Amino acid sequence: MSLYAQFHDIDSVIRVINTLEKPHTIAWNLIIKSHLDLGLFDSALLFYKTMRHLGVAHDSFTFPIVNQAVLSLQSDVIYGEMVHCVSTKMGFGFEVYFCNTMIEVYLKCGCVVYARKLFDEMSQRDLVSWTSMISGYVCGGSVGSAFYLFREMMVKSEPNSVTLIIMLQACCASESLIHGMQLHGYAIKSGLESDGSLQNLVLKMYTRTGSVEEVEIFFSKINRKDDVSWNILISFYSMKGDIEKLVNRFSEMQGIAALSIETLTLLISAFAKSRDLFQGEQIHCLAIKSGFCDDVLLTSLLDFYAKCGKIEISDQLFRKISYRNNVTFGAMMSSFVQNGYVKDAINLFHRMQAANVEPGAEILRSILDAYTQLGALQLEKHESTKLEAIKHYAKDLKVSDLNGNEEVYFPTEREVKMMGDQNHSDPRPVDGALSLALIRLAYDKPSYSCIALFCDRMDTVFYRVRLLQNRLNVNPSVEEKWVSGMGAIHESLNRKCLPLCSDHINDLYTGKITLQDIDCTSFVDVD
Repeated sequence: MSLYAQFHDIDSVIRVINTLEKPHTIAWNLIIKSHLDLGLFDSALLFYKTMRHLGVAHDSFTFPIVNQAVLSLQSDVIYGEMVHCVSTKMGFGFEVYFCNTMIEVYLKCGCVVYARKLFDEMSQRDLVSWTSMISGYVCGGSVGSAFYLFREMMVKSEPNSVTLIIMLQACCASESLIHGMQLHGYAIKSGLESDGSLQNLVLKMYTRTGSVEEVEIFFSKINRKDDVSWNILISFYSMKGDIEKLVNRFSEMQGIAALSIETLTLLISAFAKSRDLFQGEQIHCLAIKSGFCDDVLLTSLLDFYAKCGKIEISDQLFRKISYRNNVTFGAMMSSFVQNGYVKDAINLFHRMQAANVEPGAEILRSILDAYTQLGALQLEKHESTKLEAIKHYAKDLKVSDLNGNEEVYFPTEREVKMMGDQNHSDPRPVDGALSLALIRLAYDKPSYSCIALFCDRMDTVFYRVRLLQNRLNVNPSVEEKWVSGMGAIHESLNRKCLPLCSDHINDLYTGKITLQDIDCTSFVDVD
């Protein structure tokens, strides 16, 4: 049976067990484990159910195997609690091997408190017990608890390279250089520094918390630099924005370590940040030449070309991506928005919804930017049309400020009223049912200061406020046809005049400021 199991011949394993009159515990453990190794988790649990139904005795390996099935199914913690309860009743609840697997089940289900309770109740703990519990704290974001437990472990047990790797991950998460350097010192003292994975984690720790000099010194001390080591260094230079060193290190790497798709992706992302089209195209050619191509790399290339203004190439790359998730859609949507193709971004968002892809935070930001830009374009079109209408009906009224500089055309009240009676299209403003008109007055009284907030200029001109009905073919002087409730607003502002400097009158007409930016208590009555 063991031989067949090693070759994953599950049918032969079943045939052998069927020939046994009373299969023993080891045989049942083996057949359950064989199904687990092939990913047949449901079948594994069914065999365990049959084993229980037949009253087959359990041993110290049975429940750890069952826990593997529970972990693989990613089921609710209640199933783990059931296994824990049954194992305790059968007398296996406090064996170290079983408790270690039980701690892992609780941690994977997010029940750190349950795992710690079991850990504290264990009469004996081995290296796996300590490391599993520390790893649970680190993965759960409780870095302080991880360090506290690690210090306790140092008194009662001796950490290995796996424990140190987990603790270095905690240092990277908390960006604690002091603790990281202490762990590095312990690794040197205990002879564990030669572990390649540990060296890479120490390097990563220095890239997160140390200086450029510290990173380069430690990198030079790594005897066997693999592609992971180089990728960490390349990522560090990318984060610092040092493209020259990044390119030099990559050239050095090509003669030492094997090229990987992860390295190319990191390089493309770095050149996207710096918008270095030449270097990025070089890496794209290298990727094609090397035969490296996956959806992650294509997405990075898509983003790179978009940031360099090559939106057509980005679109072509997007079409080549076989599996489009929210990251892919988000990158393309952001590319459209960055280059001003807001309608294409909105259309792509609708396509993504039709494909039942859930939008992430980045996509929601992009679509919000798209609609904001689209709204700004429509508002700009509205203001442009309005100014054209004013010029059309007041082409003989050129207005100059006190310095003789020509301002925009302003109509008389009669001409403004005529605008509503013509067939000229005046788009509906976005801020209400009434449209504002300011009529310049010929007024020779002493100057008033500009009533725009935080402006004290005295070179002002008087303008009369008029609110106009926004419907075509409606005479604004006929109060009966006003929008309900707007009569009081019109009456409160009618014939009010405001002194404004040349800058703020233009800002008011172009929408840069509104009446909320004006001190309305300083309005002036003019007969």
